[in-house]
Amino acid sequence: MTTIHKALALVPNQCRLHIKTDSRWAINVLCENIENSTDANFAYTSHANLIKPIINRMHHRGGNTSFEWIKGHTSITGNEGTNALAAIGTSMDNTTKMIFIANPDFNYNGARLATLTQATAYKLIIRQNKNKIANRMRTMANLDLTRETIQKIDNCSPVNERIWHAIMNNHRDLSINIRSFLWKLIHDTHKCGTYWSKMANYEEHSICTSCEMVETMNHILFKCKANQCDLIWKTTREICERKNIPWLQSLDTTTIMALPLLKVKTNTGKTHQGATCLFLITVSKCAFLIWKLRCKRILEPGHQETITAREARNQIMSTINCRLNQDRTLTSKKRYSKKALPENLVLSTWSRMLKDKHHLPRKWLTANGVLVGRANDHSVSSIG
Repeated sequence: MTTIHKALALVPNQCRLHIKTDSRWAINVLCENIENSTDANFAYTSHANLIKPIINRMHHRGGNTSFEWIKGHTSITGNEGTNALAAIGTSMDNTTKMIFIANPDFNYNGARLATLTQATAYKLIIRQNKNKIANRMRTMANLDLTRETIQKIDNCSPVNERIWHAIMNNHRDLSINIRSFLWKLIHDTHKCGTYWSKMANYEEHSICTSCEMVETMNHILFKCKANQCDLIWKTTREICERKNIPWLQSLDTTTIMALPLLKVKTNTGKTHQGATCLFLITVSKCAFLIWKLRCKRILEPGHQETITAREARNQIMSTINCRLNQDRTLTSKKRYSKKALPENLVLSTWSRMLKDKHHLPRKWLTANGVLVGRANDHSVSSIG
């Protein structure tokens, strides 16, 4: 997009300009969807900060501006040269910021009332108010910790927007309750520990009644014996190891926050989609289950002070099996049409995980009684 803006700035306004690009997205945004984007004030368009000045330049030009899509990496001289320069630019440590100067006569701000919908108006209001909200120190600190964890594990450093997008928009692998749990975890808004210590006459609620320690989220999820953390994480680890998923040496709350962006790689360095989905599903559900068991232990009247090993083991297996059955149901194209889960993805995710797998039919997605096996099941090998 920066290259397109540069070309529009360098070519005289009265001259005809023909731009060749291998980006279909750029052509769709600047040609096919330009009217819808401007009418909605770019409410549904990403990288609006780049697109707005480009459209401004296009409106300012007197000559024709046309676009042509070309296939990338096909030895086209100009395209290969552009890719080479882009690769050099991304590897440079350049802190210079580019300023786009727009002509006020062609700078269209605001949405078009004739086509404005309630949903679009709400989105624009939220976007405007979002810029006025000050960043919370604890949120920014947790985002930095999340970024450091991803850097150590996957050798990449995502921006804050990428972290939030991975958490809030993965509707396939993360339920709304787990997305809310992760959102609160990064914002540090769970009602435990320091939340109560700042309230007069409620300070005792910040201490774990079982361990007599400050009840932080890290203590709840990984240290508290009353929540059977060790047993639940051991079961989760066995499930992942059956899929040949290497277990993380250090597991803490920052790892849980970074979970939606972590990838399981093959021996060749490529992302194993099925294993990545299983790792995300099992670990996120395990963390959320421990939080629910803690709340049940403390808040439910008449419940015993410690979660029993049997209850914890049954709960984690029931949770994983419910997710397996949900994925199997969601593969039905007859019921869910285009929204159905791809069968290959579900097969790739849950292969090697099933109890009595050698006795199941080949098309087990539609069979009854399909369950995830435990590590001590003699009918299931530890690594399929």
